[in-house]
Amino acid sequence: MMIDKQIVRAGWALLIVVAVLAATISPTLAAPAAQVATAPSFTFEEMGLSGQELSSPSDRESFFFSLPAGQQIASGAELTLNLRTLILDTPGVDLAEEELRGAITIELNNQIVANLPLTGDLERQVTVTIPDSALVSQPVDGRHDLSIGLQTPTDCAFGDAIRVSIGANSSLTLPTVAEPISADLTILPRPIFQRSFLPETAIVVVPDAPSAEELRAVMIVAAGLGRTTGNQLGLTLRQSSELTAAEYAANHLVFVGTPAAFPLLSEIDLPASVADALFVTPNLEANDGIVQAAVSPWDESKLALVIGGNIEAGVLKAAQAFALNQLLLVEERRDLALIADVNLTAEENPPVERSFADLGYATARRTSSVGFSSLFYDFTLPVDQIAADEAYVELAFTHAALMNYDSSSLTVLLNGNTIGGLRFSDDTVDLSQARFLMPRDALRPGRNELQLRANLNPNDGCFNREAVDLWLSVWPESRISVPLEPATDQMLRSLGLGEYPAMFTSNPSLATTAFVVDQDDPNSWNVAAQVVASIATQSNGAPVDLVVAYDGAVPEQVLQERNLVLFGQPSALSLIEELNANLPAPFDAGSDQAIDRVSRVTFRLAERTDVGYLQLLLAPWNDQRVVLAVLGRSAEGLETASQGLTRGVLRSQLGGNFAIVIDEQIFIGGTRLAVAAPEPEVTAGTDPAPNATSTAILTDTTQPITTSPGATAPASGPPLLLALVVSVLVMLLIVGGVVGWGFYQRRRTQ
Repeated sequence: MMIDKQIVRAGWALLIVVAVLAATISPTLAAPAAQVATAPSFTFEEMGLSGQELSSPSDRESFFFSLPAGQQIASGAELTLNLRTLILDTPGVDLAEEELRGAITIELNNQIVANLPLTGDLERQVTVTIPDSALVSQPVDGRHDLSIGLQTPTDCAFGDAIRVSIGANSSLTLPTVAEPISADLTILPRPIFQRSFLPETAIVVVPDAPSAEELRAVMIVAAGLGRTTGNQLGLTLRQSSELTAAEYAANHLVFVGTPAAFPLLSEIDLPASVADALFVTPNLEANDGIVQAAVSPWDESKLALVIGGNIEAGVLKAAQAFALNQLLLVEERRDLALIADVNLTAEENPPVERSFADLGYATARRTSSVGFSSLFYDFTLPVDQIAADEAYVELAFTHAALMNYDSSSLTVLLNGNTIGGLRFSDDTVDLSQARFLMPRDALRPGRNELQLRANLNPNDGCFNREAVDLWLSVWPESRISVPLEPATDQMLRSLGLGEYPAMFTSNPSLATTAFVVDQDDPNSWNVAAQVVASIATQSNGAPVDLVVAYDGAVPEQVLQERNLVLFGQPSALSLIEELNANLPAPFDAGSDQAIDRVSRVTFRLAERTDVGYLQLLLAPWNDQRVVLAVLGRSAEGLETASQGLTRGVLRSQLGGNFAIVIDEQIFIGGTRLAVAAPEPEVTAGTDPAPNATSTAILTDTTQPITTSPGATAPASGPPLLLALVVSVLVMLLIVGGVVGWGFYQRRRTQ
């Protein structure tokens, strides 16, 4: 007996509905759709190119950017600009009836990419395809120069009434292709660091069990990398045997040590090869240092840099030469340098009078920007000396004659404090001098910043910025005079965390600083390297002469002559036991949690919370020296503590002599943590009773589950797949029922 065709059709229709529903409910079960590869797009904000405003009649802004090593911009690059045009009120001019003329010119690497007509649209978006010929970067530093200019008619019908803002959501679409790198030591820190807007990282490979001298060389290399990259390079220390294949295949590698410590060097085609656990190359003597580079055999976009020697003395020389960024290379061998010696002259108190040339500014510096611009000069003062009265800066300067003297001026600031100013005149056009007193209270130990803020304006308020020649030059014969006298013990005691890192960088060689780490805790080495790289950015190009010592083995001479920076977990450091009675927040025996019994506010934290501590104190063995303890309640807490010193947004909040660092927050001085009570066992969805003794909650101790970034909460109810299966079975039962009922009715009618 044949089943009615209409019933069969109805059954098939229901099955199709079920299939459609299934595809709708669980698209992840279907075959993935083909993905079309698209070039990545980056906003100006993501690239660190802040939005700017262009002013009529003529203005220009330049944006510099680069990609990491091994990447080159390919065909198809695009620039999308989000522009906002504003016309200010201009008395006597009916802007509504005026023709808005002018153009916005876009250049990349000095090649015009587009000329966009200026329109009266309040907001508009334009996309420009960048020609391949404009993608060749400048040879100096590998960066691309994007220039955007505004030009309106020189008849000045609108004066300076037009403003064009470049939105921070403007973007660049940058397809890339692989590009070979060069193992050329003359361009360091490139290609390891190219000032890319994308993260750039390197792994510093250290021996498995480095001696204190070997670890000292590692820290000096970290200081050198910090100096040359502005501490923008992400550094990680890794012991040789702990380095994984995935890590050495995906990172720039910096080996610091003797060749015997690094079996991996045998796989790298180095200019000075390794034979019998020794570097071998002509002219290399036994105690020489060696700096050499090669393209990584695991990734041709990565560099393998070796800073070492056949003995420890050679390793130290190589590290110091690298940190100075002074490597003598011959034309035919630009990937290898041999270091015979490094001269470390003892740092003395600076002379009373120093010229700008003595400070490292050997040539005249010039600013030619219309409006406000600044020149910055740095100088250091010893931490154990203070400025006497009558300190001053004397400027030797010249300037352009064609400027509006009524609206042009020079303001002098010391460490952000205005200390004087002057008006330009015909009398100051020729080489002139002006003296400004530097108040004692405005000077500080360590690094000081002198800012010369110029405001240069032309005689004609309607001018072409490309044609006007306004300038100010400051000559190297300018000088500072700072008489010094010994600081009293009370003055030293007034130092706080807010003065960091002045107490260490007052000697730019770091020759009065020692870093103490836990020999059995490589994480403390890694954290110390981050801090050293950060501190080094605050010192000039002097040789790096820091010392590294292991906890429990700090030489007496180091204790007496150097300030200490101590890293680790308190319970593991014998030096903490010695310092405990002098710490602002001491530790119970065997505890990693600081206790400050005089605080007004108590914070209770879960035992698992990662907390970092920064504590500053006078050394009990020499009250003319200080100790900075960088401590953590856990390994992660130690890393958190270091961020209080290396991240500007946190470091700017430092003060007092005790700080707690947690979850990107800093709590200063009289804030303490209560001893964590044992946490009750809790289950999901259950809140434990609050502890009546806690006066504030800093971290939620009731949350029993933590999720990794990007994790999503599980859906409530039955799993989606189970629900789908049940739905399909129900629909099949319905279809079967309909078909069966139709068959039954058919039999009855026959």
